[in-house]
Amino acid sequence: MWSEPHDYCKAKALTVTRSDLRAAMGLIGLNSAALARSSNVSPATINRLQAIGRKAARADTATIDKVVKGLEANGVQLTEDGVSLIQKPLP
Repeated sequence: MWSEPHDYCKAKALTVTRSDLRAAMGLIGLNSAALARSSNVSPATINRLQAIGRKAARADTATIDKVVKGLEANGVQLTEDGVSLIQKPLP
């Protein structure tokens, strides 16, 4: 089911575009298939979400949440300023 365009992480009040998704994937060298596996969604879903540049992604909230968690599991986070690596504490 499709919803209106919305942000990737509504609870955090962030607006994340398809360009942000591609940037996050590029930052860590993650391809669509790998993100799909990490997110427990199909590769076609990832491809659809990153298809059109600066527009907000169109998908249901559960799918968006899965993708955000998949990115975080791979070490990248979505922020108000775009994307960044998740810093791990030093031992």
